[in-house]
Amino acid sequence: MFIENAWLRTIAMSAMLLAGMGLSLVGLWMAWRGRSKNGSANSTGEQSRVHSRTSVWHRRLGIGFSVLMLTFCFSGLYHLLNKPIVASPELPAPQTAFNAQKLTLDWSAVAQASGGNNFRRGSLVEVDGVSYLRLELAAPKLAEKTQKPAVAEHHSNKPVKQAGGLVYINAQTSQPCANCERQHALNLAAHYGGLNSVDSPVEKITRFSSDYGFINKRMPVHAVHLGGDSATGAEAEFTLFVETATGALAGRSSPSSKLEGWSFSYLHKWHFFDPFSKTLRDILLIAATLAITLLCLLGAWVSFKPRP
Repeated sequence: MFIENAWLRTIAMSAMLLAGMGLSLVGLWMAWRGRSKNGSANSTGEQSRVHSRTSVWHRRLGIGFSVLMLTFCFSGLYHLLNKPIVASPELPAPQTAFNAQKLTLDWSAVAQASGGNNFRRGSLVEVDGVSYLRLELAAPKLAEKTQKPAVAEHHSNKPVKQAGGLVYINAQTSQPCANCERQHALNLAAHYGGLNSVDSPVEKITRFSSDYGFINKRMPVHAVHLGGDSATGAEAEFTLFVETATGALAGRSSPSSKLEGWSFSYLHKWHFFDPFSKTLRDILLIAATLAITLLCLLGAWVSFKPRP
């Protein structure tokens, strides 16, 4: 970033986006005004002025791309102003100290509880004040050899699955816990929400969406909806996305940020093309950006070229 000051950077970006919106609106107004004048001239039988081919194409393209540029600038400005200019420091992940003498794991019982499968990741976590061994099990074929995909898909909205499953095992009794993943997510939400305890709806998120976008990076996560009332159907005041694998806060969401996320995803990044082809979406975005640039250059050339 060549503008280090967050306030100056936000002001500069806002000014450019507002200028883009203003140019788009002025262009649409001029196109409509010109159309009205031409219609009036034709009705009175007056001979309309003959425009050059370049001017005609500039006007036609301008009408189409003005709407595109207007939505692009609006969604960008909405996204820029919806987030805090100076981000507040986030709470660190909960740090728990474990007493090695109290960890009386029976590894044969652990093997039985995990179904005798290999695991690819293990960590000690605390859930409701009790120590648990959290194991991410490996799929049988992944245990022998991990194969990387030939091409990594950028910003995939396909579900991310834990191939071999997940198991929590009590570090003192070596017994598996059936509902510990949900309770672990609630504990993390209480930590990041500054609450003593949380008993709210929990949803496992396995794909990126307008509410939880690719910018958050972490996946899979759990969405804990706070402040709502399932009995009355009241919408949650905000949602915390927590990653149980690391204990990190992956993101936050509120009703206003959901609307902003939809705007940025569909008006700015064109994710409505995702069901068809992400490659097509990227090609169209590049083509539209180049077309707007060429349209601006064409307009400048038409304005400054010598008049006959």
